[in-house]
Amino acid sequence: MKKQQFNKLKNLSLLLLALSFLLTTGMQCKKTDETTKEDVLPAETQTGKETFGCLVNGKVWVPKGKFPYSGLTTVIQFDIINLSASNYNESINIGVRDFKKIGVYNLSNVDNEFNFYGVNYKCKQGLLTVKKYDTLNQILSGTFEATGESSQGDIMNLTEGRFDVKYTN
Repeated sequence: MKKQQFNKLKNLSLLLLALSFLLTTGMQCKKTDETTKEDVLPAETQTGKETFGCLVNGKVWVPKGKFPYSGLTTVIQFDIINLSASNYNESINIGVRDFKKIGVYNLSNVDNEFNFYGVNYKCKQGLLTVKKYDTLNQILSGTFEATGESSQGDIMNLTEGRFDVKYTN
């Protein structure tokens, strides 16, 4: 009699073990929304959130740095803006001369460039719109669009660009 109860208990234990194995391996949750943090442009803000992003030939691009660096640097000195964003082997450098106030600035008259995997793209046309310039809190916010060309004639389009950064002098 005891042997029969022991066999039932053994069979029940094996059944529970098999059931838990199936539950943990066979019924994995499947992500239905493939959007990740990197797939989304940052919101257009004006509070110094240290955000930057654009579409590069239609694909979302945001800077990423290695801790403790963010991959985003902004300096304003002598009426020159230098906005630099990097993402490992990729970088976008935007400069504006004769910066004074909120407004629209031409990017094609300065040596602006974009570097993606070793290929430099010189800015052929583009605009940077400064929407907030807070000298007290050192906040610079706005939007940009630009088109660059490599020495091989390849075209790079930066669209829907936006930034909300704290700058240094």
